[in-house]
Amino acid sequence: MSLICFCSLVSLNNSVQASPSEQTEINNLANITNIKEDEKGYIWLSGQQGLSRFDGNEIINFSSNNKTWPLPFQWINDINFYDDNILISSETDGVWEFTPKTGEINKVNFSLKNNGIYDAVYFDNNYYAYGFTDNILYTYSSVTNQTKILKEDIKIRDFLPTKEQLFFSSSNGVYKLLNDKKVEKVFSQYVEASASNQYGVFFSTKNSLSFIDNSNALTSISIKSAITSLTSASDEKSIFSVDRQNRITQYSLPELNEIPHTYPQVDTGYTRNLLHDNSGTLWKVGSKGTHQLIENEIQNHTLIYDSYFNKISSAVLNNKLVIGTHGEGLDNFDKSNIIIPLKINDSLSEQAKIIITLLAVNNQLYLATFDGVWRYDPQLGTLEKLNFPNNNAIILNLSHKNDQLFISSDNQGAMIYDLKQERITQKIDATYQLSSLEVIDMLPFNNGDIWLATEKGIDIYYPKSNVVKNISVPGPNKVISLLFVDNKVFAATKGDGILVYNTEGVLLSVFSKGIDFKSITFIKDQIWAPSKSGLFIIDPVTYQTSMIPNTEQYAFVNYPTLFKNKLYFGHQKGILAVPLTPTSQYHSPIHISKTTVSGKSYLQNKVININSSNEVITLSLASLDYRQGRKKQFKYQINSGIWNDVYGNQLTLTGLKSGSYYLTIMGTNSMGQWSDFQAFTRINVAFPWYWTPKLRVVYVVITLGMFLLTLWLLYLRGKSISYIHDLLSSEAKIKSKTTLTISRNLSHAITLCTSANDTNFEEKDKVKAILQQSINELKTQIQHKEPDGLYGKELKVAVPYFIEYLHKKYHVNISHQIDIHEESISYELKADLYKITYEAFTSAILNGDGSHFSLSLKQHNEKIWLTINDDAGSFSHFKNKISFDMAMYYIRQIANKYNASVNTFDDQEQGSQLVISIPLMKLS
Repeated sequence: MSLICFCSLVSLNNSVQASPSEQTEINNLANITNIKEDEKGYIWLSGQQGLSRFDGNEIINFSSNNKTWPLPFQWINDINFYDDNILISSETDGVWEFTPKTGEINKVNFSLKNNGIYDAVYFDNNYYAYGFTDNILYTYSSVTNQTKILKEDIKIRDFLPTKEQLFFSSSNGVYKLLNDKKVEKVFSQYVEASASNQYGVFFSTKNSLSFIDNSNALTSISIKSAITSLTSASDEKSIFSVDRQNRITQYSLPELNEIPHTYPQVDTGYTRNLLHDNSGTLWKVGSKGTHQLIENEIQNHTLIYDSYFNKISSAVLNNKLVIGTHGEGLDNFDKSNIIIPLKINDSLSEQAKIIITLLAVNNQLYLATFDGVWRYDPQLGTLEKLNFPNNNAIILNLSHKNDQLFISSDNQGAMIYDLKQERITQKIDATYQLSSLEVIDMLPFNNGDIWLATEKGIDIYYPKSNVVKNISVPGPNKVISLLFVDNKVFAATKGDGILVYNTEGVLLSVFSKGIDFKSITFIKDQIWAPSKSGLFIIDPVTYQTSMIPNTEQYAFVNYPTLFKNKLYFGHQKGILAVPLTPTSQYHSPIHISKTTVSGKSYLQNKVININSSNEVITLSLASLDYRQGRKKQFKYQINSGIWNDVYGNQLTLTGLKSGSYYLTIMGTNSMGQWSDFQAFTRINVAFPWYWTPKLRVVYVVITLGMFLLTLWLLYLRGKSISYIHDLLSSEAKIKSKTTLTISRNLSHAITLCTSANDTNFEEKDKVKAILQQSINELKTQIQHKEPDGLYGKELKVAVPYFIEYLHKKYHVNISHQIDIHEESISYELKADLYKITYEAFTSAILNGDGSHFSLSLKQHNEKIWLTINDDAGSFSHFKNKISFDMAMYYIRQIANKYNASVNTFDDQEQGSQLVISIPLMKLS
């Protein structure tokens, strides 16, 4: 049953073959006439389809058939760059200038006999064009706006501009343009292929390759096969050629010495165009389409065995590489240098011939097999099973430390085998609380602790306390390998990425999710991590994960073996040799290749201005590394915020609030390494009409004004309250002092009058009577309260009584009219109406000179109207908000209680009026 389960596991691990890199649209383009790389790193192609731009993900085609990206024509014979423009030679419509930044196109005003142009170039402030129909070489000056014919009856193959001179090749040689605009022949043989860079021109004949530099020095070498295409290397220090046998050759400049390279020799048909871009990709355009080739420093050794799974492991024994197969036992890597006698496999059982991994220790080879652990001793020539109880399990892994063999089994847990004592010294099995008895890998520490990767997670065995601690693992996939580096434990999983723990088992980080890793190892300061989707190198400090170029096609299955400064990785079709020296990182240009705002697209990366937050912005992102490898990743940052991941190569933004945003974009190259280059753009979201900067200034001014007004009103209120307090205090003191003083003085006067010896007794009696009357009046005022309240009476009773009281006390005349339905209003309201009347009259009489008053109390239009008139302007001071008496304060408080309005008026006859209206509807 264990065998069936493990076979199912192995089947799952090995059934997925690494698929080749996805083919892009560019591979399907036909009839390409030229291919160029611009200064930014975009690839441009011309042909019968028009003009195409490729950014590694998307092709944008410019032609008369494309309404989004239109050109006045479709068929293009050639393209050449100068400054920021592309010079286009059209089949039927002359020469045009195309500006990639803006997408604008303008016609060059050549005066041509025929509009069919094969090639055109801009050099030294002049345009040059070749009309293939009439075989005429033209020149055009934009200064004089004149076209001249330089040479007739000539068949030009290519214009060849250098930094200092203009050459061109034809069917019968190579020509040079002289300073006086004359043409001079500098080479007189049939030219098969030609190209140029800033240092000179290089061209081939049937059996030679030549180079002419800017000083006109000629270098030539013989070649074995005719060259069909030439191109300059991206650094312009060498050139590449492709001959009729599809062989790629690299030559140094100017010597034309052959340089070894590792580009694959692939049959891509007849090659018409060749390009070496900045990422090191060699483009071949020919009869079988467009192909991208990258240097291949790795070497694959195909090893196919007659077994159910072609799972290969390796080890170094006696300075020779040996192979463990998955069904045929041991084998020699180098068949000419045998260390493993083939008959030795007869000593293995059939199950033992299924080898999971090999481990060389002390010049002996240990085999983890489907039938326990076996050992091969090359000195004795013996291959035998280790002698310990129950050594018949499926062994998943072997590791070694301090003369101890750590054995991971499929269903019996883990064991420690002492190599000196040749016995099992420790078993970690079902007697312990392991998360699973299927132990996939073991990691021993110097202090004796052992980490175990099991089917269901990670366990830590503490030998001092003889206990097992279970560590939680995020994700459902198995942990397949453990590694201790930089005081951290790296756990490789079959899809949940690399888990990083500290030595206590606390999870620190997770990265590279989605990759099905195999056994990882630490060599030359780097973690080497084979997987089902390629070979990766991991920096143990930064966790940056980089793919080794050309490994994405291999599905790796086991640990690597270091042999002769190379790492050998077993995979499903053999073993791959990888140099230890990694290739230098290529920092690919990162660009916003296309901007789409609410459905309208732009090529240039310009400031984006939108009118509202509802508009949708889509940015197509490009990392201009054309090597095959990992899918490129991007992340973006808005202003100085956090970095956010971009899913795919398109970033969509919407719902941005009004304001200005600065967008920064990072990307990886084809190997998964983050580039030092970044892309930038600015987004301006317009403010609503009511929130423009100018209106915001107005709002600030208004707000400031309202704030100052509020402060002023609060100040006035404070002054009013202070005035009220002072007034109350003053009145209280005055009344108290006045009353006591008058009472004392009057008493004293009576005493004096009584003791006087004046003979005028009649006058004495009068004075005495008046003074006694004053004393009685004061006593009455103190002892008897004024009619300042309703005290349960009706208004029709209380008001006349109050008017009579005022008449007797102050000798004023008051007329009144009361016309309200007292039964329909509350007693509280009636009491407040009386209080207003009391305060208004007493204040007007005491503070004014009026002697005639009138009172009107009416009910009309759901309101009660209280009107008081006088003949001397007594109510004019009621308007003052600061200097007012307590009567006006009480009146306004009652008015606010009922939402009533209080108004005062002055008439022309020196009188005044107080009008108070109280709404009855709101009261109900």
